[in-house]
Amino acid sequence: MPILTTCWSPCIWNTNLKTGTYSVAYYTAMMSVVCITYVAFVMNGGESHQFYLPMFETDRHSGSAQYIGSLFIFYFLSMIISSIYLCVGVHKQLRGFFFPWMILMIIAILFQVVFGLWLICGYYIYLRGVLVAFYCWIWGGLNAYCFLCVYSMYQLITEYQSRNLEIWYF
Repeated sequence: MPILTTCWSPCIWNTNLKTGTYSVAYYTAMMSVVCITYVAFVMNGGESHQFYLPMFETDRHSGSAQYIGSLFIFYFLSMIISSIYLCVGVHKQLRGFFFPWMILMIIAILFQVVFGLWLICGYYIYLRGVLVAFYCWIWGGLNAYCFLCVYSMYQLITEYQSRNLEIWYF
């Protein structure tokens, strides 16, 4: 039995899980493009001096921004590819194509939770850090809801593909 039967959130409104999963895959791919754009901006010397930015403690001159930025870009490209696999998996009802997206989304949600905790614990004297951590957790909650939507579609396909055998004894 799926956890959710519809997929609706502040930016995704769908009455069934299939179109909701397509919307979640599109949302994930587009947010990955936005994040790749930001990371490339920082890697090329862009501004990341506020303590609440994800690449705050990287140094452009020692190469850590290039290294960490490359890891981020690899991760977000993996998210885009896994979103494409997710769409193919929904279309052809292939459960195995859901796993890369679900694993990468769990990593993203955990990063958002830990990053929010790091902001509060590391920069507790700044009230702005609490607000940014709160926003980060709200976004993580939206991503968790998107994960539940995709997981519900996975459960629905699993239930549809399961064998319903009844053994009759006479």
